[in-house]
Amino acid sequence: MKTTAAATSLLLLATAANAHLTMWHPALFGYNYPNQSTDAVQNRNQNAPVAPLRARENMNLTAWFWRFADYPPAPGEFLHLPSEGEVVGEISCNRAFTSGGVPDAPRSPFACREEGPLHTANRFNKPPDAKYFGGTALSIAYESDVRKVRPEDFTIISVNATSPWANRTTYALPRLPECPKGGCLVGWHWIHQKTNGEGYGDEMYFTMYRAVVDRPGKKAKVGKGAVPKYCPGGGCVAGPKQPMFLFMKEGNNMDYKVVAAKENPTYARDYGFKDGAQKDAISGALGLAPSGAVLAAALLAAAFAL
Repeated sequence: MKTTAAATSLLLLATAANAHLTMWHPALFGYNYPNQSTDAVQNRNQNAPVAPLRARENMNLTAWFWRFADYPPAPGEFLHLPSEGEVVGEISCNRAFTSGGVPDAPRSPFACREEGPLHTANRFNKPPDAKYFGGTALSIAYESDVRKVRPEDFTIISVNATSPWANRTTYALPRLPECPKGGCLVGWHWIHQKTNGEGYGDEMYFTMYRAVVDRPGKKAKVGKGAVPKYCPGGGCVAGPKQPMFLFMKEGNNMDYKVVAAKENPTYARDYGFKDGAQKDAISGALGLAPSGAVLAAALLAAAFAL
């Protein structure tokens, strides 16, 4: 593909300092910022939604959580979640480098065209090492009103532990129930590591999408998430888990001074997240079987009831 002068300018803007990452999709809140998604003028070269939450900004979670609530997706625009299927997201530091971006902008198989915005110790010219990835995750809330939903309403349903790295990133999904009228709300999450030269460490990422479940599982139910905990030696929180929120002035569900004293929490096994579909987040007659710990507790209770 020929790189034009305009595309080169886009490259310089999109990969400038403080550029970071998100999963781009027309169902993203803020997709066409500062324009509305219904506007005829499409801002294809913008990176406002990729801005992370930073400890040094001294914000509260509520103020940050709804930052693009006034910039919703266009009516009828949804992120489609095939129950027990996969979603392929486009992770990038700028909309310009995605399928909804600038047609002649240079593309890359990586989530950004330079290594800095990925905040990873991995390098493009070397085989990536999974221990340097923070892992990214998708969560879901069965609420369609963006003004009513709260951070604790989201439950993690998928993890890609070897991301962010690739522009096209796959998220495997468990059996999911139908969304309410108006759709569900989905979150994309990332907390990068900080001890291997990844850049400024005390920041996390969250972006929100309007979504619908395709071929929903009958009687399946997404459980209310519990707060994850650090568990490298076992004793992880079983079952559905909330996204991890930290670095805020108030509203955190993780104690930064405890969990991030040496390294930031990640969406990986050390916090009880398996790579792929989070099957233990689902219950229901036709959902997935309960975890061993839950089943053991139920059997023990039944024994005492006899």
